[in-house]
Amino acid sequence: SIPGSVELPFAGEEIVAYVDNQYYTVSGGSATDVGEYEATLSLRHPDFCHWSDMTDEDKIIAWSIVPRTITAADFAPIGDVTYTGQRILPDVVPLEPLTLDDISYEYGENVRAGIGTVDIVADGNFTGNVTLEFDILRKGLVLSTFVDGDGEIAYGSEIPRYEYSFTGFVNGDDETVLTGEVTLSCGYSVGSDVGEYVI
Repeated sequence: SIPGSVELPFAGEEIVAYVDNQYYTVSGGSATDVGEYEATLSLRHPDFCHWSDMTDEDKIIAWSIVPRTITAADFAPIGDVTYTGQRILPDVVPLEPLTLDDISYEYGENVRAGIGTVDIVADGNFTGNVTLEFDILRKGLVLSTFVDGDGEIAYGSEIPRYEYSFTGFVNGDDETVLTGEVTLSCGYSVGSDVGEYVI
């Protein structure tokens, strides 16, 4: 008794649905890609054997390979990326047997610090869709502090005005994109000893 049909998931390699045995031979019982196939089964000794339906003619059986559903595990993880001020478009790296030819993808906004995304849709030997996520890290800035003027005051002087500046902005950003407040403090007070003081 031969099954009427077989449905097997895509595996990225040759799939054998029907194989020869001591009673019959098989033609067309293997394939690799998603699709509908036929296998022809022929009795080896039709004079001595018959099928369960009491016939001895060749049997043609339809069988298929169906697409495999993708998951995030089918892709190499996307590493953290530091904010650049530009849209971030990281490489999408599918893992075998999935290839770039089997998918299409679209990037999220991926500009601001936070979670970046890539939406992927499978085609061909694969089906389904998945969203890959990665971290867009805040870009570090350098904060420089200095005393108003030449950085020196005379003993007994009033507390000077402390200034600061940031460097490291990208893409035309400046301090207006920052949130929070910078507070500067120093151990100097009027009458402090001569020496160097850290802001």
